[in-house]
Amino acid sequence: MWRQGMMLGLVLYPLPLLAAEIRIELTNGDKLSGHLVRLTATELILKTSYAGELQIKHSHIRSTDPALTLPEQADAAEVAAKPDSKAEPATAVLHQHQVDFTASTRRNEHSLDHLGLHTSSELRWSALRANLDAAYDYETSDNLKKTHKYNLNPDLDYFFSPGLFWRAKADYSYNYLVEDYKNVDVSAGAGYSFMDNTQARAELIFLLGLKFSEFRQQPLLELLLGGDRSVRLNFSQLEWDLRYRWSHSALEWYSDGHYMYNLNQPIPLLYFDGEVKANTGLRYYLTDSVSLSYSWSLEWSRIDLRLPEMPEQRLNSRDLSQKVSLGAKF
Repeated sequence: MWRQGMMLGLVLYPLPLLAAEIRIELTNGDKLSGHLVRLTATELILKTSYAGELQIKHSHIRSTDPALTLPEQADAAEVAAKPDSKAEPATAVLHQHQVDFTASTRRNEHSLDHLGLHTSSELRWSALRANLDAAYDYETSDNLKKTHKYNLNPDLDYFFSPGLFWRAKADYSYNYLVEDYKNVDVSAGAGYSFMDNTQARAELIFLLGLKFSEFRQQPLLELLLGGDRSVRLNFSQLEWDLRYRWSHSALEWYSDGHYMYNLNQPIPLLYFDGEVKANTGLRYYLTDSVSLSYSWSLEWSRIDLRLPEMPEQRLNSRDLSQKVSLGAKF
């Protein structure tokens, strides 16, 4: 019944995916681009600026970008045998995955080695969009650990319209080499997608949330924390996700990150002002799926130590890094 119904039904594609441009490669080698209008069990309707609406059979499609999971094609003879079958909605999923791998070594007056892995996955279905980012960094300087951390960042978006959406997310980070070694952030808020297609993306998200920080056992910190080793903060956060690929070019610029502002101060002697995490870079596509990228990453936080009858002391931390990565998109 399901396969029969898909053959008969013409279903408007979900709003968030209508806003996204896709590129299609046909089995004969031709390439098309446009906006997805409608999807049935046997064909895809693509609206182009140069030829209007085109009807493309699934059997003529070799690949799409972003990747589009098409419904299974119904058996025409089976449907014809039961013409009164009720139509059921065809479903489709847009999915895209990016993996970037970094490995470098340098020998001069210092011995530096770095290993990094970053993965990003995006899945769209109906009015939902799910994202999962994960990163791991390990760096040594003169055989001593300089960086050793990993992050896991899942989030889920629900689109009320092609532009307006609601995001719920969680961020988990573990750093082996700093005092606040473990942080868990839970937040939610509204976002707006100004554009999102194969050439460009521009999105801003405003969130409110809670941060749970765990500190290592250290006498001075325990004194400042009143014997506790955990802190809970309320925060507001502005996130951005920007991307632009020049037309008829293999070069793409991208930037993402957030600015966090703390809304409460749970420790009288320590003032947590806020933090900035930003990543920006250039990506060059060697093929449709393999790329080289050069990026800059900044992690900055401001903490002030305020002791009675003593000048305020800045305990700011800043980490600025650059890296060249080999990536794959599928």
